[in-house]
Amino acid sequence: GSPMIFKNKRIEVVSDAQLPNRVVTAAGATKGTYYPVYVGDYKVFATLFKGKNLEVASTNIGGNAWATDSTEVRGIMRIDVQKLDTAAAIKKEIFVPAA
Repeated sequence: GSPMIFKNKRIEVVSDAQLPNRVVTAAGATKGTYYPVYVGDYKVFATLFKGKNLEVASTNIGGNAWATDSTEVRGIMRIDVQKLDTAAAIKKEIFVPAA
């Protein structure tokens, strides 16, 4: 379908498996479901740094390769995330009280 837009900004919707809701079951005014909402400019909030290039190695002798008569391949990627402007994004919740 077409993208959802709010004030010229794209809205990304993800599944509950990727971004779970918070459920409060204790009796009282806070009982209910809290739906997370993240708002901001994440290009300004943080950046991803790549360390070394991708390292790939294989063996037909080590690990389980000898026992299974196979070749095993390993890939290592070194990355880091650094926050730049922590005020550029925030997390809020939409509260729906339990019935």
